[in-house]
Amino acid sequence: MFSDYTDADTVHVEGDAEILKAAVDGMRTLNERYGAGRFLLFHRDRVWTESEQCFIGWERKRGKLEILNGLLNGEALPDWQNIIQVGDLDMLSNVRFVITLDSDSQLPRDTARRMIETMATR
Repeated sequence: MFSDYTDADTVHVEGDAEILKAAVDGMRTLNERYGAGRFLLFHRDRVWTESEQCFIGWERKRGKLEILNGLLNGEALPDWQNIIQVGDLDMLSNVRFVITLDSDSQLPRDTARRMIETMATR
């Protein structure tokens, strides 16, 4: 999971630490319950974005996908961006397919499985 804080006028705002702690603890709990390293968390700090005139997660969703694609291609996490990581990056070497959904996306039951089956046979 990639996560960012909400947009803000400053890099850090009240409540950030609690949000991050909940995400880290939740991911660690999932890994303890279902297998160490199986679940990954990447949480990014805000950076100043001139076009938005506020601090946001770099490039929002596009930035998350760019970093994820880089990791899947064997690149290191960018050193210019502070990213909190939970989980084993080596797990990414087994990833073949990525499906991204927005909050308004609808993915009917079994659709992802059928898409992956179709791609896997090519």
